Amino acid sequence: MSFLDDVDEVKALVNHDLELLGRSAPHKLGEACDHLCQNLRTLAGCALLADADTDAFHSLSARCGFVRLHFLRGCSRAGLRNPYSATGNNSAIFDVIAARHYQLAKQIAVASAQQWSDGDEYLDDFCLMHFVNQVVCAEKYVPGDLAKTLSNFKEALSGDPSAYFDVCQALLAKKQPDFDDAFSALITERHAELRRDSEKFYTEEITFQVKSRVFVEGLAFLNLAELAGLRISDDYEYCLPLARVQPRTLSSEAELLRPI
Repeated sequence: MSFLDDVDEVKALVNHDLELLGRSAPHKLGEACDHLCQNLRTLAGCALLADADTDAFHSLSARCGFVRLHFLRGCSRAGLRNPYSATGNNSAIFDVIAARHYQLAKQIAVASAQQWSDGDEYLDDFCLMHFVNQVVCAEKYVPGDLAKTLSNFKEALSGDPSAYFDVCQALLAKKQPDFDDAFSALITERHAELRRDSEKFYTEEITFQVKSRVFVEGLAFLNLAELAGLRISDDYEYCLPLARVQPRTLSSEAELLRPI
């Protein structure tokens, strides 16, 4: 049985959580929004892998972002801050950048907390996501702001290696050789992550199967690098060239609660 046989089950989970999103208060939605974004990412990957459907990939990836934005705005109105709303938990912005929906990425960045929330997130996670937020809202910052975030990121790592840090550093410097080396290291780090996951999870499960073929964070950083004027190869493993085509149309927030 192909892992793609489970697509209908994932769609049912998404529709259940979309219905919950439309009627529940923010304090009840954190975990559901995380699950919803993960399942939308899985369906977006399936659209590429099964049907080469770039329109569906872009639409489903953008909906991850609209879910995140809906949740952050609700938390802001309610004065709510918790691990789910923390900036370090903002992985949905990678889906949005991978879909090249840069205006939505800016909206998410603006709605995200600008300060680390000790106890709700790890400092290195915050610094990574805050740096990405700053990059997509570059007009609001000066280079010194981004450099300060990377300095905090490096300090948070306490000497441990991080390909994500190296990619961010190369992106800020806009140095082609450094970016090429750092991104290759990120792919190697992805290999290691998948090996670890394969020892902990059922490898035929649809989420793992899509994750092992489509590297959303990698696609997002390639798009950011391209925006920065760096040259991008089509040969990176897990980063399908098909996923990097320009979207024909951009999704709107009006589609958020529409069933899949």
